Amino acid sequence: KHLSERLTALENRSLSASLDDARAASPPSCMPLGTLRAKDLDLPLGKHEAVTLDTMAMIFEAIFDSAELPDAIKAAIGRLQIPLLKLSIADPSLFADDQHPARRLINRMARAVVGLPHNAGSQHPLCERIGRLAVAVRHTLEESGAALDPHLAELEALIAERDRAIQQATATHVQLVVQHEARLFATELAEHWLRVRVAKTDLPEIVAFLETYWLRVMVAAAADGGSQGGRWQR
Repeated sequence: KHLSERLTALENRSLSASLDDARAASPPSCMPLGTLRAKDLDLPLGKHEAVTLDTMAMIFEAIFDSAELPDAIKAAIGRLQIPLLKLSIADPSLFADDQHPARRLINRMARAVVGLPHNAGSQHPLCERIGRLAVAVRHTLEESGAALDPHLAELEALIAERDRAIQQATATHVQLVVQHEARLFATELAEHWLRVRVAKTDLPEIVAFLETYWLRVMVAAAADGGSQGGRWQR
C-alpha cells in the first residue's frame, strides 16, 4: 500500500508537469520517456516489488528504444507505466500470461500505428486517438476490478479500419509488385531452360539464335502460364 501511494504521488507529479507544459505550449518535460526502477524508490533489490519494477522498466525501455514507433506514441504508452506497475504488483500473472489483457493492450496500441511516419507528432489524428485511449485506459486501471475489454475492442476496430485503408491505398502498388515478380520468375525460368539447351548443342549458330531471339519467346511463354502452360509446351 505504501509503495502504491508513492507511485500514485509520482504519477500525479508527472501529470501535473504535463499540464504545465501544455499550458506553456512547450514539449513535455516530465518522465513519459523515462523508466522507473527499484533503485529510484530505494527498494531492496531482490524483493518482489523491486523485481517487478525492474522487469517493467525493461519492457518500457524496449518500447522507448523502438525505431518503429513515433515519439508521440511512445509518450502515450509511457504514461501507462506507473498504472501498469501498480497492476503488476497486485497481479503477478501480468508477466507470466502473454494473453493478459494489459499486455495485449500495449501490443495492440503498437500494432495500431504500424506504418505511421516516424515524425508524426502529437497533433496527428492517429496519435491523438491513441493518446486519448491511453488516458481512458489509465482511468480504467485506477478502478478496482475494471475490465480492459472495451479498450481492446476499440483498438481492434482501429486496427481493422487502418488495415482496410492501407489495403485500398496500396492495391495498385501491390498489383505492380505482383507483375514485377511474375516477370522476374518468367525470366529466371527461361534462362534456366536456355542453360539446359545450350549445354546440349555444340553449334554456335544455334546457341546464338537461342540467346538472341528464342530466349525472349520463352520468357513470354513462361509469363503466360509458366512451364506447365500450353504456350511453353508448344
